[in-house]
Amino acid sequence: MPGSDWLECSVLMEDRKRIGQFEILRELGRGGMGKVYLANDTLLDRKVAIKVVSFALVEREQADLEVFSERLVREAKIAASLDHPGIVAVYQVGRVDEKPEKPGKPYIVMQFVDGPDLDSLLTHHSFERRETVRILKEVGFALDYAHEKGVIHRDIKPANIMLAHGQTVKLCDFGIAKSMAPLGKASSVLMGTPNYMAPEQLMYKPLDRRTDQWALGVVAYLMLSGRLPFQGVDNESLAGQICYGSPPPLRELDPTLAPGASEVVARALSKDPRGRFPTCSEFASELAVALRPPFRHPSVTRKIARAQSPTRHHTAKPPQPAESSPESEQADTGKHDTGNDQTVAGDLDGREASKHQSNVIGIDLGTTNSVVALMEGGRSVIVPDRQGGRATPSVVGFTKTGEQTVGQAAKRRAVTDPETTIYSISKLMGRQFNEIDEEMKQSVAYRLVAGANGEACVDILGKKYSPPEISAMILTKLKENAESYLGETVTRVIITVPAGSSHAQRQAINDAAKLAGLEVIRIINAPTAAALAYALNKHRQETIAVYSFGGGAFDISILEVGDGLIEVKSINGDTRFGGDNIDQRLIDWLVEEFKRDQGLDVSRDRVALQRLREAAEQAKIELSTLLETEINLPFLAADATGPKHLAIKLSRMTFEQMVNTILRRSVEPCKQAMRDADVTPEEIDEVVLVGGSTRIPKVQQIVEELFGKEPNKSVNPFEGIAAGGAIQAGILGGEVQNLILLDATPHSLGIKTFDGAFARVIERNTMLPTRKSEVFSTVADKQVSVEIKVYEGERAMARDNRLLHTFRLVGIPPAPRGTPRVEVTFDVDANGSLQVIARDLATDNKQKITIAPSLGLRSNGGDKTARSEESRSNEDHNQSEQLGLVRAG
Repeated sequence: MPGSDWLECSVLMEDRKRIGQFEILRELGRGGMGKVYLANDTLLDRKVAIKVVSFALVEREQADLEVFSERLVREAKIAASLDHPGIVAVYQVGRVDEKPEKPGKPYIVMQFVDGPDLDSLLTHHSFERRETVRILKEVGFALDYAHEKGVIHRDIKPANIMLAHGQTVKLCDFGIAKSMAPLGKASSVLMGTPNYMAPEQLMYKPLDRRTDQWALGVVAYLMLSGRLPFQGVDNESLAGQICYGSPPPLRELDPTLAPGASEVVARALSKDPRGRFPTCSEFASELAVALRPPFRHPSVTRKIARAQSPTRHHTAKPPQPAESSPESEQADTGKHDTGNDQTVAGDLDGREASKHQSNVIGIDLGTTNSVVALMEGGRSVIVPDRQGGRATPSVVGFTKTGEQTVGQAAKRRAVTDPETTIYSISKLMGRQFNEIDEEMKQSVAYRLVAGANGEACVDILGKKYSPPEISAMILTKLKENAESYLGETVTRVIITVPAGSSHAQRQAINDAAKLAGLEVIRIINAPTAAALAYALNKHRQETIAVYSFGGGAFDISILEVGDGLIEVKSINGDTRFGGDNIDQRLIDWLVEEFKRDQGLDVSRDRVALQRLREAAEQAKIELSTLLETEINLPFLAADATGPKHLAIKLSRMTFEQMVNTILRRSVEPCKQAMRDADVTPEEIDEVVLVGGSTRIPKVQQIVEELFGKEPNKSVNPFEGIAAGGAIQAGILGGEVQNLILLDATPHSLGIKTFDGAFARVIERNTMLPTRKSEVFSTVADKQVSVEIKVYEGERAMARDNRLLHTFRLVGIPPAPRGTPRVEVTFDVDANGSLQVIARDLATDNKQKITIAPSLGLRSNGGDKTARSEESRSNEDHNQSEQLGLVRAG
């Protein structure tokens, strides 16, 4: 855990210039028994927030400063163990030694949130109910996560709810109220937050996690009505109201509230914790449902307004426009909105446009974690799961009875049931079994087998599952999360894929979505999605590079953004290496170290390997912020002499040396992408980082060396791709306007000629959609048919590329070789679906095939054809002459 050691720091001078490795820049604010400063971590070169706690209040209570200091630091360490993305991270705790006879002031180093708190925002403007619900939901999810970890916040209030960039909700200040508890009744009231303290807090009765729900109920009451439920002239009278009074019903303060909302908030403010909702998330979800009034067509809303107007004149009226017709009045079909009693889509005409917007989500189906996002109020919002997590582990577990678990629950089973827990399935999507290298086969605990058509499958308890079937289980979980959040059915989706994904891999993604009951509207490249998240609301013209380094793939894209246009100039990458390769390198090192130290080889012990995998992943994460970490795995193995334990320290320097070769694999694709886009590093304005592996300091160093500038970290590395998918959904649905995306083909497309060469028809990095044609001719006299083999790839010889499909054009009139003209046309739409048309120009006879994603779980024949065709050592030469093609002269 970060910050486990006390730091010996120099005396904190009055000018607050420096605390250990932290250089104080300026004061951010006061409160919470101290001051908060913005500081620069000179060791890791990042901005942090430091709270230095004052002892003034404690001294007034004549409390033991040493006991208080130790307790405060202990609580801060508990907060440091919370890794929910909605909770402000605590990096380090310590104390500033000022005088030998007195304990030093505690300080807490936290993640710096570049944005206001909810309290300051509420003083300037009110929130729409849609935004109110979003904030309450995200705080509720974060609280439930903390409660699962055994932590009760105890001091929920608007000042402790931060909004990074005015959008991302972050919860801070854990533990302070609990640290004050031993100091007496007066101290709790003097903290200045009795408005948000539950009756049991003020009466010192046993607390449970629903104590936080009371405070969240007060926040909801304030955001909905503009006032606090209890208001006293002093803290004592205020505490009396809270413990023995009742708040005014919300409907009395705001008659526009939908029925039921007042009752939901009143339940959260129940005097007895047992009368509140079981979880904060359930309270927020119930409030969201209660605040959702019936949908009304704009014409109906205007008619009601006219009918209620006191200035109506009983005069003849001109004929009503079409929108006021009886047919349009019948448009009220129960569609719901989370805002005021108005239609969400005020600019749209009718239910269908509103439905088109509301039901499209964006999904980043990642190798390690998957994220779902949607558009709300013109902004992308990450949808948390029912446990409060913003990312769902891309893991599926099977019980002995065949039942499935997905996400965090499945991940927890990996150690005890490694052979029935499936992870990193995206690396198998669209691949044949003989394409899976030995490293991949050895790195997973479950069994890989060949399917009926040679595709890679997993064997679970004697039953084969294809990668699309496993991925469909993950997508179903994400779909359910979105439906729970929205309160309505989700049917359509934008899915992101690694930029270098082959056509077969994109087809497999579509197959998985269909199995999950989702219609894929668009498949977009992950770096392109991240560029959408970066470019939204930007007007300055820029050339950017999106460096995407996730768990299973590396991508680099060069794009031009600005003035509402995002144009992909080049794409490159490697779908065969990612963060998983780093983890595997660490596992191999741990296996060797354990063998050297204990004399036992655990390389074939699946349970031990799974424990090592989790430890390697955690060590990699910790070394992104720490210079050294310790890996402790008790009872990793045993022999005749007893159990053997693994305890080893790993420094960041050793780690970087260990994985340097892996990380350097990203350099050449970046250089090639710049060559393809015809730009130099100096001409690139920003390098945007996405993907969890970009948090590794060595990766950031490589990027800075390669591009000659500090990388841009404004896009959330874990959530930016899904957010971009949601923005693309908003573009297609009309919710996001004045933003156009021009994507490109990741691979060249063409056919095999008679001499075995690969004749490119569409070059890679061609803007989509595109349509191009080439004219070919026969290689033999009186040749009446040709066989056309469609490939994708960049190699000069067709056999070195990937065969997509084979078909024949027959009925060519007999003629001398080289005379017939066969036009081959490649048509690629914006979604990457490919149609190939072969046409005899003399007779207009044609044959076409569509290589589009479809429900081909056992392959649609293309891959099977590829393998069977390439396995034929040499077909009969005369038959090849009859079927071959050459470029027309």
